[in-house]
Amino acid sequence: MSEKEKEELNNFDAKIQQAQRNIASDGLGKKSSGGMSGLAQGMRMATELFAGVAVGACVGVVIDNIFGTSPLFVIVCLLFGTAAGILNIYRASVTIGMKKNDEV
Repeated sequence: MSEKEKEELNNFDAKIQQAQRNIASDGLGKKSSGGMSGLAQGMRMATELFAGVAVGACVGVVIDNIFGTSPLFVIVCLLFGTAAGILNIYRASVTIGMKKNDEV
């Protein structure tokens, strides 16, 4: 390996180390809010809402089958399930916001 190639390799290595220091100082490599990435937070929110709606629908279907009322309890339980899902999303976002404020 010639001296010129060694020098270019050392310069390249120095640039890589500088970029790693910049990433570490900017916090770009960090995960947000207590170890959860943005994708994980979004998936959690979607799961919270879906679970609330799904449980509400299932409970409504079961109650309708027991009492013989067709769509009444499905609709009521869907509304309650949606409200519960939105409440869970609110609670999760408040928790994430608290963790984010602790990191700063």
